[in-house]
Amino acid sequence: MLAAATAVLERDGMDAFSLRGVARELGVAPNALYTYARSRDALLEEVADAALEHLDLTLLSPDGASPSPGTPRADPDEDQEAARRRVVDFAAHVLAEFRAHPAIARVLFDRPIGGPGAYRLNEALIGAIHRCGPSVPVSARIAYALTALVFGHAIIEVTDDARTRWPPLPDPATSPLSVAGAEPVPEIEDVFRWSVENLLIGCGC
Repeated sequence: MLAAATAVLERDGMDAFSLRGVARELGVAPNALYTYARSRDALLEEVADAALEHLDLTLLSPDGASPSPGTPRADPDEDQEAARRRVVDFAAHVLAEFRAHPAIARVLFDRPIGGPGAYRLNEALIGAIHRCGPSVPVSARIAYALTALVFGHAIIEVTDDARTRWPPLPDPATSPLSVAGAEPVPEIEDVFRWSVENLLIGCGC
């Protein structure tokens, strides 16, 4: 059922998503879905959480394995820059997934998701940031700030196709710093990675 619900969401969008549409996709009566989904919103949240389950958390691990729950053991041979780079690469991976699946991204922007995929992601992200140096409580705060940063970039890209255009430059006579800072026009991907890396550095990672 989740596969059918995902297909309907990606084809029709969040606003048009309905249990009736999912039932039609499956070829069953709408009432049959209530055995598996309490409501439209509950099914949307399951679809979004399932998408989080498919994120590649191995990018956050120094050995390429799936992260285990709990405080990660520090590796004395690993430098801080390598640990930070993994988090930056993972953030870029998440943004790419949001670009590829904008309808699912919209659900994630619209409501908090509290399923196994979301909790597993949060655990892995806090652990990866903790490897950079901050304590676990501070790492949790950084993970929240990083999530907000990724969502902010994704919202702009999903709703405005910002990857292919920038707004016109203002008059240099009235906005000289804005014009100077915009030349040459940076790539959106470079701006995103720079933002994530400097957020982490500024927080002691």
